[in-house]
Amino acid sequence: MAKQKGLFAWCCSFRPMTQFCCGCSLEFGAKFIIVGNFFISLFYIAAAVSSMILNVPIVGFGGDMGHQVFNAAYCLFGMPFIVAAMYGVIYRQEPHLRLYLTYLTFSFFLDFCYVIYYLFINDACSMMPSSLKSQGAAFACGITRSFVILFSITLFIFQAYCIHIIWSMCEDIRVGGGATGFADLLESSKNNKSVVGEGYLAAYASSSTLEQQPLNYGSLSTPGIGGGVNFFGGTRHDVSYPPQSQ
Repeated sequence: MAKQKGLFAWCCSFRPMTQFCCGCSLEFGAKFIIVGNFFISLFYIAAAVSSMILNVPIVGFGGDMGHQVFNAAYCLFGMPFIVAAMYGVIYRQEPHLRLYLTYLTFSFFLDFCYVIYYLFINDACSMMPSSLKSQGAAFACGITRSFVILFSITLFIFQAYCIHIIWSMCEDIRVGGGATGFADLLESSKNNKSVVGEGYLAAYASSSTLEQQPLNYGSLSTPGIGGGVNFFGGTRHDVSYPPQSQ
């Protein structure tokens, strides 16, 4: 019984992804999805404005006025979620990205209901051109239905993948916190190394010499021999372990 529960839990569990498209970072993937959603929404809004206000319908996006108004209104409704999601990815704020995840999931189910309606209630064959109906209507209807089904399945898989990427980014922010974490530490270490090594990057760079000290009491100051840069500005180098108290 315990083994069955473990198998059921393994089948129903989803692990967060660590990469986008087998090589890109999650942050890049989340930004790519958000920007793509922004331009798609912008296109639907522009198509509705062009068709209803400017009376210049876009080919393939005419349709009835009710669908155009609904698409434009829903895209306008999603703009704040898209902006909040981009802010959440840049500044690693989980609540902003969670809101967008809810919006994206709702959009997925909305598209699913529309495809079900388009396939089973409003048959795709009824929207074929009259030229195809007059010449092999049965064959053209079968091809149209097959194309719509394959396209819908591909679209659903892509949308599910995008939802999983956004959810993985939310989990990454939740586990890693709102700070940049190790990436910030690595960048800081690179800056520290560049600052320490500035004296050795010139064309005629050499180690700095010691300050001039008198060889004997009362004698003139003479330059020292050798010398070098101190470790982080220190004056004492302790090689014992554990370090002795100063």
